[in-house]
Amino acid sequence: MASEIRVDKINSLSGVGTVTLSPTGVDIAGITTAATLKATTGIVTTLTATTGIVTTLTTNTLTANSTAKVGSGVTLSPDGDIFATGVTTSTTFVGALTGNVTGTASANAVLSGSTDNTVTTVTGANAIQGESNLKFNGTNLQVGGQTNLGSHTAAITLSNRGTSARSAVEIEGNTGNCHGAVDFRNNGTLVSAINSRGSDRLQFCTGSSGNVKAEVTGNNFKIVASGADAVRSLQIDGTNGSSENQGFIIENDGNNGRINLKLGTGGGTPATKLTLLPAGGITFNGDTAAANALDDYEEGTWAPTLQTQNGSSNATIASAGGYYTKVGRLVHVTFYMSWSGATNHSGYIYFHNLPFTSVASAGGYFQNGVGAVMLHSLPFAGTAPVLLMGSNSTGTNLYFSSTNTGWVPGSHSNTGQIIASLSYNAA
Repeated sequence: MASEIRVDKINSLSGVGTVTLSPTGVDIAGITTAATLKATTGIVTTLTATTGIVTTLTTNTLTANSTAKVGSGVTLSPDGDIFATGVTTSTTFVGALTGNVTGTASANAVLSGSTDNTVTTVTGANAIQGESNLKFNGTNLQVGGQTNLGSHTAAITLSNRGTSARSAVEIEGNTGNCHGAVDFRNNGTLVSAINSRGSDRLQFCTGSSGNVKAEVTGNNFKIVASGADAVRSLQIDGTNGSSENQGFIIENDGNNGRINLKLGTGGGTPATKLTLLPAGGITFNGDTAAANALDDYEEGTWAPTLQTQNGSSNATIASAGGYYTKVGRLVHVTFYMSWSGATNHSGYIYFHNLPFTSVASAGGYFQNGVGAVMLHSLPFAGTAPVLLMGSNSTGTNLYFSSTNTGWVPGSHSNTGQIIASLSYNAA
């Protein structure tokens, strides 16, 4: 037969705790020890563990509408927050971590040296470093110790300012053949490469075999062709950018040693305008004949002297001077001279010390030069004096025609002045 005991409240013998029974539940005041605490329904309003450990808490629905404290280190708030002042261990964490993480996570990565725009690097197993010399502000990337990030016009700035480094950028790659530290490829095919080979050499080359190369060696810039290349050239395109019709080409004409300068005409293939011959000299408009080469150009001053037929004169030169220009073999001179006191003389007047020796004429005058003169204080009134360049000589005689049937040397004079010009062929 079933029995039933009804009580409202049970007091402990020591008076430190009570158990109150009511139709809606059981209220326990004081320290409660239970092997298993199980709530199938209802609300746990306050759960405080001052000592000991809650070993088993089983519930179908556990709702906290006020703060629940477990010991002094963990607090569960009604809005879902958990506050832990002790060590928290979890095998799995699911969900987004928001807000600030403060303090130091022992044995985990620690960020140090972080300032605005610095890029971080891993500096150890548990260390992340903000690099003051590596910065990015969303637009500009700067490598180097400068402080003016973003003030340059370049999107990427590489700088060694303020350091002992010799180079801001160093790229090292395979130095063999034409494969360089930096390769430029089109669909996997090597188009050109940049590498450094040997001492002080920067090489730009095309193709895997490097048939055409541009090198910077020391203070020299070279364009080198090898392999099957027959023509080696430096080409600068013109304004249309689509053909050789504009700009110019400097071409090494095969293996003959000639260098051609080709100019575009705007509507046709560039034509050779200037050729440098290996033996020396310049030809024009495709002409390669050595006999037609312009091989010399000079200009300067010279000092004329006065001699007579016997090769001497005691004349006092008041003033004398001259200029010359030499283009190829053609020499053109101008000069002025005034003299006085010439008593030791005989025969014709001979102006000496021209800057170049004249060509040796083979019995004729067709290679000799003739020059015009203006005279003062000389006995040539009514005549037409001229200068005639001698053969294989550095002097010129003063001649005149007195009978219209022949030329005679001009007589010497104690005093005189001359202004003259003369063109002749040099040897």
